[in-house]
Amino acid sequence: MIIKTTPIGSKHGAGVISYAMNKEEALLVKMQHLQYTSFGPPNDHSVFEQMNLHQKLSGKKCKEPFFRIEACPPPDKTGEWTMEDWQKLCDDTLNELAEQGIDLRDSQLICYLHRDSGKLHLHIIASRIDMDGKLINSWQCKNKSIAAANAIAKAHGWSLAAEVKSPERKTEIRNEAMEVLAGMEKFDIKDFFAEMRARGYIIQDRWSKGKCVGYSIGKEDGVLFKSSQLTGRDLMPSRIEETWKKLHVTPKVLYTYNTDYDGHIPFSIPKVLDDVIQEEIEVPDELYDDSDLDCDEDWDAELADRPRVARGAAAILVGLMLPDGSDGAAVGGGGGGVQGELSRWDGLPAERQDDYIDWARRAAHEANEYYHPKKVRKRWGWNR
Repeated sequence: MIIKTTPIGSKHGAGVISYAMNKEEALLVKMQHLQYTSFGPPNDHSVFEQMNLHQKLSGKKCKEPFFRIEACPPPDKTGEWTMEDWQKLCDDTLNELAEQGIDLRDSQLICYLHRDSGKLHLHIIASRIDMDGKLINSWQCKNKSIAAANAIAKAHGWSLAAEVKSPERKTEIRNEAMEVLAGMEKFDIKDFFAEMRARGYIIQDRWSKGKCVGYSIGKEDGVLFKSSQLTGRDLMPSRIEETWKKLHVTPKVLYTYNTDYDGHIPFSIPKVLDDVIQEEIEVPDELYDDSDLDCDEDWDAELADRPRVARGAAAILVGLMLPDGSDGAAVGGGGGGVQGELSRWDGLPAERQDDYIDWARRAAHEANEYYHPKKVRKRWGWNR
């Protein structure tokens, strides 16, 4: 059982009166100290004007002259309730609040039953100035509401407000939500809601212009948490897709080299750049044996030569990414991996990744030139 009591201003009061009375499938439960017309109960505009007039005539000045009250019993307990049961819950709520010092039993008020969501609940809007002109104190109204809700819950054998609002409940919801997000191949907030509902959760989602702008989530006991109230706040509509992306980040694959190009500097580069370098390496697959030329170099076998060229190219690449061109001296060292931009390859925009791919090709070309200088051809005869 949950009771929420909030003092609100006149402008807000007009809005919640209209919401309570005009909500789809809303049913009148109680109307107190308000004038009916010959056609029946007054409309929302008339209700507000009657309350507003009484507040002005009382001579009391109050920035928040209304109480907005929500009473939410456990949904699994109200399936067979009649209107008389809801009227009794309304009276019990007013009586228990009065016991706690918020006595609205002689104030103008309306009470409506809302049935549009997964759980039935009451909306009560009351004037804080009673019919004798007394201003009802709003001090500690949150704690007093919890005490009133617990008193009703004990009388019916329901769960107490303190039990269902525990931090453990929030953690439980968040853990299941993370599990659902981790299992989604692509993100769609409607699919997320559907899966959570399939697990027994109640979700009240709010949409504007085709976009989800908020939702509340909870279990069958009727206690819902706003997405912003869950631990970490990373399940809010504005952040939940980013949370899904973090759960589906492809682990970085880094290749580590201990280069002999310009010193021995340990560093790492992403696998995609390593592949580019390997593709660009040009290693001779045979020795030259042409009779009319001599090779000044004795070429290594390809399998032995390729790692040497790759290490050199990788060192050049790391040097290209550093402002001082230090070939990775400021990046690695002591056996550590890259600490600069190359280690954040997955988070780079496409154009920056394209830059690194171009640099990898350039580095491979320079490494080829460094390890495989152009052969000097010597010919006998004229033009030697």
